[in-house]
Amino acid sequence: MATVRRRRDLVVAFDDDAAFDRAFAAAYAVAAARHKHAGVPLVIWRDGRITLVPPAEIVVPQDRIPGTGRHRSHSVVARARKNR
Repeated sequence: MATVRRRRDLVVAFDDDAAFDRAFAAAYAVAAARHKHAGVPLVIWRDGRITLVPPAEIVVPQDRIPGTGRHRSHSVVARARKNR
């Protein structure tokens, strides 16, 4: 039963463009923060090509990271910041 409900929730989430955009932006922010913190280049698609962004050039949108603003979660990034 839980699997059916999860599938239904996933379909509803994909139908809500605004919710999908928020989730995608939050996921990007977390990935960017993790790459920057670990000193690993971020691989992105830019101008029709795969591009490596060096850690020093990664811009992390702080307002989109879960646990740092409108979003509430126990993300790895939020915990890493507390431990610095």
